[in-house]
Amino acid sequence: MKIAIEITTKDRNLTSWLLGDPKTLRVGETKVEIPNGDAALVFEGEEFRKAGIDLPRVVEFSLTLGTAVGSGVVANWLWDKLKGRQITAITIDKTSVEFEEGQVKKIVTERISMKK
Repeated sequence: MKIAIEITTKDRNLTSWLLGDPKTLRVGETKVEIPNGDAALVFEGEEFRKAGIDLPRVVEFSLTLGTAVGSGVVANWLWDKLKGRQITAITIDKTSVEFEEGQVKKIVTERISMKK
């Protein structure tokens, strides 16, 4: 089971931060296991979009879910990793989400529950 996540950011270090500073990035292969969550965050690609002077990047990930996934654990882990970063937009499972704690956690938890 997978949940797609698309993050638009001006933070050039976001991908490394989320994935634990990997030496290389390989689409569909580079990932980080979410502690106690029976899930992983997998790198799915990255692109740049021009917006005036700034060049935000759009980074795509997927949450891969095991059978014993803990939705609250995954939602909390993801929010803890994202809070305080320069996120301009986030889309979770094709749903645009306001970048605030309650909204991100709510959508992640709902999507995991739907996928079970």
